[in-house]
Amino acid sequence: MRAQQSRPWARGDFQPGDTVEVRVGRRTEKYLVVRANAKTLTCRNAFTIDDTKKTYDRVLSRTRGGVITTDPGAALPPAPNSSTAPRQAR
Repeated sequence: MRAQQSRPWARGDFQPGDTVEVRVGRRTEKYLVVRANAKTLTCRNAFTIDDTKKTYDRVLSRTRGGVITTDPGAALPPAPNSSTAPRQAR
């Protein structure tokens, strides 16, 4: 069983060159992201076919720069707030 995600994957979580692990039936496959569309990813498979469309709900993880992310909400930098933001000199 998979851990809960803090939010679903969305278009803004992907950029060309990312590697995604996608659920395909009972197995998983890895693809290279070519383009992030409104509802799907255009991916390249091992046979260099660019018309492989994968919906965001099937994405299990994203790898970018060697860093694997399984929770899209955890990939965002923390928002500054009063307790963590640096204080300005007066």
